[in-house]
Amino acid sequence: PILAFGQAMTSFVGQNIGAGQLKRVKKGVKIGLLLGVSCTIAVSTIVLLSRYYLFRMFNSELEVIQCGIQILMITAPVYFIYVALEVLSGTVRGAAASFIPMVITISHLCILRIILLAIIVPLWNSVQAIVIDNQITWDATAFSLFIYYKCFRWINTAITIQCNNSVYL
Repeated sequence: PILAFGQAMTSFVGQNIGAGQLKRVKKGVKIGLLLGVSCTIAVSTIVLLSRYYLFRMFNSELEVIQCGIQILMITAPVYFIYVALEVLSGTVRGAAASFIPMVITISHLCILRIILLAIIVPLWNSVQAIVIDNQITWDATAFSLFIYYKCFRWINTAITIQCNNSVYL
């Protein structure tokens, strides 16, 4: 569902910028974040409460189930942060400003993640270290996208493209 909220925001923002409804874009981002976080908290709660049954559906080995539950207990309570990553990235992409979100995502989820793994795993060789590394990079990506969304003129890209295209129509 989180990815769907990000993709929906891309379409929503593109359509509303095309219609000249910039106030609706900002309101839509708030609603998209609220709906995405609400949905994610609901699903995470259900998964956390039924974790033993869910893992047993896929594997009966106690060690595998315990490992999966350890991962789940770290990620599920803060999974809602990933909503911000997807919604903000989808919003900016919908405004035809996709390069910077791509750079932020690649630099954080790929490069930063590998650097942190190279530092953390030798110090703490465990599944939890890898999961925490993932969480740190999600947090950093969401924070960077939020800064870009709030502080830079990403929406001007879409308005410029819209104005330039209307000259040729």
